[in-house]
Amino acid sequence: MRRSTERILVSHAGVLPRPDGLQRLFDAGPEEQEAFDAALPGAVAEVVARQVAAGIDIVNDGEVSKRGLFIGYIRDRMSGFEERTVPASAFRPRNAGVTGRDSRDFPGFYAAGLGGFPIRRLVIPGQGPAPVTEYVCTGPLKYTGAADARADIDRLSAAAAAHGVDAFLPAITPGTVEHWLLNEHYPDDESFLAAIADVLHEEYKAITDAGLLLQVDDPDLPDGWQMFPDMTVPEYRRYAALRVEALNHALRGIPPEQVRLHVCWGSHHGPHRDDIPLRDIVDLILSVPAGCYSIEAANPRHEHEWIVWEDAKLPDGATLMPGVVGHATDIIEHPELIAQRLTRYAQLVGAENVIAGTDCGLAGRVGHAEIVWAKLEDLAAGARLASRALAGRSLSGASPIQPPVAHPCARAGPENAFGPAPGDCTLAAVRVVVTGSSGHLGEALVRVLRDGGHEVTGVDRKPSPYTTVAGSVADREVVRGCLTGADAVLHTATLHKPHVDSHSKQDFVDANVTGTLTLLEEAAAAGVRGFVFTSSTSAFGRALTPAPGEPAAWITEEVAARPRNIYGVTKTAAEDLCELAHAEHGLPVIVLRTSRFFPEGDDRDEVRTVYADANVKANEYLYRRVDVADVVDAHLLAMERAADVGFGKYIVSATTPFAPSDLATLRADAPAVVRRLFPDYEAEYARRGWRMFPSIGRVYVNTRARTDLGWTPRHDFRSVLDALTAGEDPRSPLAQAIGLKGYHDKPTGVYTS
Repeated sequence: MRRSTERILVSHAGVLPRPDGLQRLFDAGPEEQEAFDAALPGAVAEVVARQVAAGIDIVNDGEVSKRGLFIGYIRDRMSGFEERTVPASAFRPRNAGVTGRDSRDFPGFYAAGLGGFPIRRLVIPGQGPAPVTEYVCTGPLKYTGAADARADIDRLSAAAAAHGVDAFLPAITPGTVEHWLLNEHYPDDESFLAAIADVLHEEYKAITDAGLLLQVDDPDLPDGWQMFPDMTVPEYRRYAALRVEALNHALRGIPPEQVRLHVCWGSHHGPHRDDIPLRDIVDLILSVPAGCYSIEAANPRHEHEWIVWEDAKLPDGATLMPGVVGHATDIIEHPELIAQRLTRYAQLVGAENVIAGTDCGLAGRVGHAEIVWAKLEDLAAGARLASRALAGRSLSGASPIQPPVAHPCARAGPENAFGPAPGDCTLAAVRVVVTGSSGHLGEALVRVLRDGGHEVTGVDRKPSPYTTVAGSVADREVVRGCLTGADAVLHTATLHKPHVDSHSKQDFVDANVTGTLTLLEEAAAAGVRGFVFTSSTSAFGRALTPAPGEPAAWITEEVAARPRNIYGVTKTAAEDLCELAHAEHGLPVIVLRTSRFFPEGDDRDEVRTVYADANVKANEYLYRRVDVADVVDAHLLAMERAADVGFGKYIVSATTPFAPSDLATLRADAPAVVRRLFPDYEAEYARRGWRMFPSIGRVYVNTRARTDLGWTPRHDFRSVLDALTAGEDPRSPLAQAIGLKGYHDKPTGVYTS
């Protein structure tokens, strides 16, 4: 089971929304099974990509392949039972069901058809209630699901590997199978449960042998209490202990560190007043050999049970994944509330032993897929807040979460004139050198750092109110003087792409290569503790333009740079020098490849003559633009994390709404994809006389920056569209304050200052 001493990791408990196309094939039933199977690899890749984009560290396949939900999918993977159709008048349920005690106490509520599992049956006109399907074990149970399990494993493994994340696959438990499977073959409950356990053992082993984390879903352990309303607690504990024994039999030989046990009190929406208390079964839960225990904890009937962990002790080496986001409401939990919940558990079991999780799988239990993904995004945001709050605190006698290195990203206060402090940095004030301080980004950084109480030295060849030293970064004496006593360097000075037609190649080498080398060498000599180099997504060059007929390019940090001009060549050369400085001198360096954030108009005549400038920029937030305030956030977080990372490259661009499965359509018909994701965009665009680009050829992916740096960009196409609809300026206050600058002192085309 993955754990971290640096931050609280994030996962969830199971089922997620299927992509729309896959859901349509699923709903079509057996006649579309072949098409459904063919669509699964792409759908799983999309679901995994969305989890990673939301900030989830340990992902799954969303259970998108399974019919019969988490509880019934195993019917397709075993033999030895038969289906029987029973007339409704002859049907006699063998227990009261998972709402049994609540149904007894709230008969009117359930008779009215309320709650997640309403007591009502389909009525056929003229015939009365529809027949009931029962599943009955009539022979030896055998596992037949090896091929289906292998397909699940392969799809998830491939999708997770593409993002470099850990992954888990859920599987059902013997006691929960017993909820729906009647026994007419085995002589007693013990042998029946053992037979189910033997079936499930094969699936469990296939998952763990493949290197994946196995999540065993056992809602039966708590919700079986509801099924037998006349049982006392001691009687129920004996009942539950037998089911736990069967589960442990199914887990025989499985490494506990590859097992996560998930328990909840049922996913149904209802009173839950008669749920069994956690304290009455926590010892049974902890008797399962698992490396992680996932417990429902955000449900308002059970949130108070954090106090149980004052006495209950996790097994050595185990982690706790409390549900801090719930499925019982469509209200999206605030990240601060999530952080408070996580902090409470961290104080009891140790921050390094806590993983942020959900009460249960979310799809189908909250009102809409949008709510699911929003809950997961805020779950990750809350975990980041909790990690920062817990940094350096010794909680359980074990290793605490390690604090960020006490330098670069320090902020004197929580807010500045342009909104919340970037990254919520909390370090003491430091001395920062900002190169290119008269440019867009340089000025933005100086403004924010000064407002935060830091000592800032701005360096630029062009004087401005934000430049302290007028000089070249290629001048070693100037650089050495500026770096004396500096804690960090933010190197934004550069000749840009707009200078390609106005400056020589030697000018580019002098400014972008020699200047960067000089800064790196002097920074290492001065003992600078963090160096951030502002590069550009232009470094990807020709990789940004797929061949005709190919899908749009999915641009991550793994895509090889193929520069197409001297700007890209010198930027990639400077990046290599940054890596060399780290290797040779131990200088912590982070490279940020930023997408477009400048306010000047597009440099292509064919674009400027067809689209309004604001139209172009709004479109670009879908795939290649970022607000300067978010770029500032990324730089300050990079300073904070530089010493921990050592060396790293990150794409800094607004979070795209697209998934890999959208790439082919984006290239052929981008408006169709945007219309599906943002049904309201067309009306606002029509009102303004705007148009969406007919084709989008590349998509920048910021997942690594969000995950490694804790960066949460606040501006994207959704925020832009909302601002436009409200008649507001979609730019951040910081971007508005900086305004237009241009790139040249003398008239030079569209970029004239």
